[in-house]
Amino acid sequence: MIKKFQALFKPQKKTTMRIDHEASGVLLRDGELFKKGLRTKRDYLAPHPVDFSPATYRQVGNYYIKTLFTWKWPDKLDHVHLDDLFSMKVDNTISMHQIPVNNDYFVKFLTKRINAAAKEIKSQEKRNKSDGYTEHQKKQDEELRSKLISGKENGFVVSFYIDVHAETLDELEKRVNEVQRTLGQKGMIAYNCDGQNEDAFYAVLPIMIDKLQQYQDMTTSNIADLFPIASSELSMESGVYYGTNLGDNSMIILDRFKMKNPNATIIAPSGGGKSTFTKQEHVSYWAMGAEVYAIDRDNEMRELTKKVKGLYLDYSKQSEFRINPCDLRATQYDKDDFFDLKVSFLITLYRKMAEGLTARERTLVSRSIRKAYENKGFTKDINSLYLQTDQSSGGINLKNRKLRPLSDMIILSDIDVCMSEYPELQELRDKVSFFMEDGPGKIINATSTVDISNYEWVTFGVRNLSNETRPIILYTILDFIENKIKRNMDLPPTQRTKIMVYSDETWSLINNLDGALYMYEYSKRCRKYGGALTTVFQNILDYEKDEGGYGLEILNNTSMVVLFSIGEKAIGADKLMDKLGVNEKVIQDLKRADVGQGYIITDKNRAEFKLEIIPEFREIVTASAFTDD
Repeated sequence: MIKKFQALFKPQKKTTMRIDHEASGVLLRDGELFKKGLRTKRDYLAPHPVDFSPATYRQVGNYYIKTLFTWKWPDKLDHVHLDDLFSMKVDNTISMHQIPVNNDYFVKFLTKRINAAAKEIKSQEKRNKSDGYTEHQKKQDEELRSKLISGKENGFVVSFYIDVHAETLDELEKRVNEVQRTLGQKGMIAYNCDGQNEDAFYAVLPIMIDKLQQYQDMTTSNIADLFPIASSELSMESGVYYGTNLGDNSMIILDRFKMKNPNATIIAPSGGGKSTFTKQEHVSYWAMGAEVYAIDRDNEMRELTKKVKGLYLDYSKQSEFRINPCDLRATQYDKDDFFDLKVSFLITLYRKMAEGLTARERTLVSRSIRKAYENKGFTKDINSLYLQTDQSSGGINLKNRKLRPLSDMIILSDIDVCMSEYPELQELRDKVSFFMEDGPGKIINATSTVDISNYEWVTFGVRNLSNETRPIILYTILDFIENKIKRNMDLPPTQRTKIMVYSDETWSLINNLDGALYMYEYSKRCRKYGGALTTVFQNILDYEKDEGGYGLEILNNTSMVVLFSIGEKAIGADKLMDKLGVNEKVIQDLKRADVGQGYIITDKNRAEFKLEIIPEFREIVTASAFTDD
């Protein structure tokens, strides 16, 4: 067959002719002889000879080729499941054979499996032992059978082959391993067609011959997920304008509060454009009625805050305002555990200040915190937060009661007094004394002096803090914001306010297990209280600084990730591909991206975008646009 195939395209044999000098001019003018000396289309289409003698590969011209067939597909395919394969920088050819099968065969098979599963479930019930897997599989089979019967799905058998090409055998093995690894990440196994080189050769050619017949049962929707065709549209009916979709030149309009999870993460090095992006995003939500609480690392939001008539709190020893980390507040939503949450927060704060606590120290610090509160009359009872009233008036209505003043709250010095009763805590007290003294102590070891209840936009400036003090202050600010936004839960759902919380410098909080766990739990609580938390990192590697993996859980607890230029060094590119599921094309786009360009990734889609500043907001958000990131 191969010989016939090669003969079909074999160049025509040239005829040798004797030309005398007298007749040559006539023959050349005629042109026939000239034409016979030219190569035809068939000559150019003729393939190189194919060598099938090796058992594990074949050689075509200067190229070595291996054919892989796929097996063990996952039960459920992702949208554009093989996008990573199609985007690989590997010279390969992909062939897919699809043969429709009468749905009756699928229905009979599924019915048989459903009946067998039902018997197994009954058997497990008699033994009071259930693995849960059988029930899940039975439910999936019943749903698929229903779709096949109704015609919503159709059955197919599909075979999928990949030709991997290389100019050397070593490079061929390297590329084959890369393809197999990529498919393995998608729950698939790719095998080499050893000993079947000729059949593999025909299976990949577009001549509809498949002698390998490595079939896999699939449905219409499964096959659709295999094609590398996907819309990059990112748009909702209403929301915030983020910029231009570079894929189809459409507008990107999103509403984080309508997503599965309103939290978002921005990953961008300095100078990428994240400052302008975040300012425009938060101004847009503020214009739509949301409250904004922002932690500003470089004073970039100072002018913006003034223009929206917000409150800018510059954290420094010279400033007059103070926030007490020991402030205790509660709502009907957390009335049963508000006290324990505050104790847990303060333990985390002490662990951060002391750079670690032993199990014994943690226990004694917890006792000291609880005793300090009890000395001031604060307990687990939510009534202890309110001024004493006439209890004979009937049921307690928190709305009509007044909170005890902030001056009643304990401060860190009160906890230190209680800790002094335990001699074994002396070393710990020495470690944290730095934060009780005149410098940092003026900032956090004091009664709160600020009221933010009348502002829709509050920015906390932390630029003037030392590197030692800043992480401690960030904890205190986040807790202060939480005390404010959790009051949202006391309102009826229709009256609750959308709240944006912007946490710059997040990386400095999650560089250890306790800090990462705190931020992970904080991101979940923020979402519960109606907030949308935005965390900012310069590199995805910042997520992996804690040994517990909670940094990555923060990333997973979001519905939107924004990536800006990563530069030619592409630090953390492998992690981006692994943790966010982006492919090589995205990485290359991020390397070449200009300032203000990048990718927006949501639960359903991703798109390359360019930040476009809204004309009405230009004056507000461009005070340091693209320059002081």
